[in-house]
Amino acid sequence: MRYKKIRGDEEPPKKPFEWKSLAILCGATILSFALYFTGCAFHFKPVVYIYYGLLLVTLTVFLIMNGGFTRDVPTPDMLNEKWDAARKERFIHNLVERRKKAKWLLYIIIPLLFTLGLDMIYLFFLSGAK
Repeated sequence: MRYKKIRGDEEPPKKPFEWKSLAILCGATILSFALYFTGCAFHFKPVVYIYYGLLLVTLTVFLIMNGGFTRDVPTPDMLNEKWDAARKERFIHNLVERRKKAKWLLYIIIPLLFTLGLDMIYLFFLSGAK
């Protein structure tokens, strides 16, 4: 796909909305809710600890694979000066590949955060209203 050259007064082309990602995220969130609240309904006490442990592990793996919370890819002049050009290029290429793989972990992290966040809202604000 070719893009036209952008002048200073023109807007860049917009990416289409990713409906597939939204569907995957909604499905994962519904599944996460269903498993969590089913476990709570049957008084399966370790369900909270399982969710917190899974969130901790996936968030840690995401941070390691993504290289932190940053979105920017470092330029070769930002890297260690002792490295040769080939090593800098390999590092940048591997970082981009790892970030593509780490993106899929967000489909686990976001539903877990959303489920546990809503459970905390329920516990602290809604359960005392009965």
